[in-house]
Amino acid sequence: MSRITVSICTFLFLLSGMSLFCEELPVAILEYFDDPWEITIYDFTGEVIDDFDFGTELLIGYGIQTENSYAELRLEPNGSILNLYPHTFIKLKELQGVSGTRQNTIVQTKGKLRVIAARVQGNNYSIQTPSMALGVRGTDFIVEVDNREGAAVAVNTGIVDIYNPQTGSSMEIIEGEVAKAKHQILTIMEDEAEEVARITNRFRFRNLNPKDVPHYDFEEYYNDFEYFKDLEREAYLEYFSDDDFFDDYKEYMDRFRDYYSQEMEDFQRVLQEEEDALQESLQEEKDAYKSEMDAFQEFLNRNKR
Repeated sequence: MSRITVSICTFLFLLSGMSLFCEELPVAILEYFDDPWEITIYDFTGEVIDDFDFGTELLIGYGIQTENSYAELRLEPNGSILNLYPHTFIKLKELQGVSGTRQNTIVQTKGKLRVIAARVQGNNYSIQTPSMALGVRGTDFIVEVDNREGAAVAVNTGIVDIYNPQTGSSMEIIEGEVAKAKHQILTIMEDEAEEVARITNRFRFRNLNPKDVPHYDFEEYYNDFEYFKDLEREAYLEYFSDDDFFDDYKEYMDRFRDYYSQEMEDFQRVLQEEEDALQESLQEEKDAYKSEMDAFQEFLNRNKR
């Protein structure tokens, strides 16, 4: 995956004239991983975050890639939990609750992901893969993305609506069903309950407990799937045509300036420290040069005598 080198000066220029403030907003908490050397965390510009641990907060636009390690995330305050299988990449495209977001949207480009989505009124979920987009109603499901085999989703509990970006069609799968998308063809395999249960049991959480995920019952549960109508097929497919999923950081800044306030303060602090260090270094060089010139002038004066 290509890296984006972001100029701090350009970054701060985007912030000029804007008042930033800190408030508690939705994040994804890194709750578990097997090996820190086998996962990579990206900030929303695509830069690798070297310093992370259990409890690290991932913001909108952040990405996580696992190699030979599992990883578990918890959406806060939503309560949903995610389990990343080894060799998986996801990006947190949106987190509901931030101004301008309609749903919790995750981009998955490879690997396996298990999601237990909190069933809370007003919370909506979308998983976007190169082959299908999923609209989720509080449920437990697993998504697998393979560049050669396409994408597949297995529903353990709940309901998942599937959108086919190749054809523009959509369908619904329920508990115990599996759907696969390959070469523009979307198929549903019914009566797969035993297979789904077997897959789910193998894909267990190591730290987080599915029983802790909020699951409130109410008479009418409505989820907004209007985004299916808003998705333009060409734009959707173009998004996945490149392997760089962080080139939209300027758009993120325009939409979520307040959300990134703490990061901006950190950038400004680092920039100030670098400027101070540079000034100190320049002054030291200037003083050293002056000392050398004074010594040289004294040498010339002695030789004149």
